[in-house]
Amino acid sequence: MYRFQLPEDFLIGTANSAFQSEGAWDRDGKSESIMDHFARKYAGKLSPAEQRKLDAGRPPDQVRPNSLEMPDRGCFFYDNYEAYIEDMQKTGQNIAVLATPLGLIAMGASFEAKSAAKNIRPSIAAAAIKLVGLAAVFLPIAVILGFRQEKLVAILVMLGSATTVSSFIMAKNMGHEGSLTANTVMLTTCGSAFTLTFWLYLMKTLAFI
Repeated sequence: MYRFQLPEDFLIGTANSAFQSEGAWDRDGKSESIMDHFARKYAGKLSPAEQRKLDAGRPPDQVRPNSLEMPDRGCFFYDNYEAYIEDMQKTGQNIAVLATPLGLIAMGASFEAKSAAKNIRPSIAAAAIKLVGLAAVFLPIAVILGFRQEKLVAILVMLGSATTVSSFIMAKNMGHEGSLTANTVMLTTCGSAFTLTFWLYLMKTLAFI
């Protein structure tokens, strides 16, 4: 089968006009544009062929009898742009929420026991540094500098929380097999439940939080 390959410098773009999306031709000082005037002047004067072309692909309940698209009734972006922006933000938030589960699924799908066994020692060392070493070094420094209560807890979370799954994705993108990173993510995720509890108990006992 012949496969057409676009050249590397090929560019494609899209465009949209205010007439196609805004509506509200008579709002906030806006007056008729050329297309607004054209649509009103020729409304109801399309030929049958032009009308069929205009209605092609529309659901039956959206077919208008022999009329041009009227921007003030066919487009509502001007009146609803805040809701559209809110929907876009919600979509972005939903995608962000899925990032970690999808990363864990990808990590689990590519996990190989043999490769993981070869890297178990450096993985344990990396997990120990992440969960214990960093907190043991920098928490006393934070206490000396005067951090207490929620600020000290925030420092603990930054230092002693689990390694994020995004590190596995970064390792794969850099050409590594990812077994060391996957081990570290797994060990720190399981171990942080115990180490964070220990650090919180210790700070509570010493009256730092």
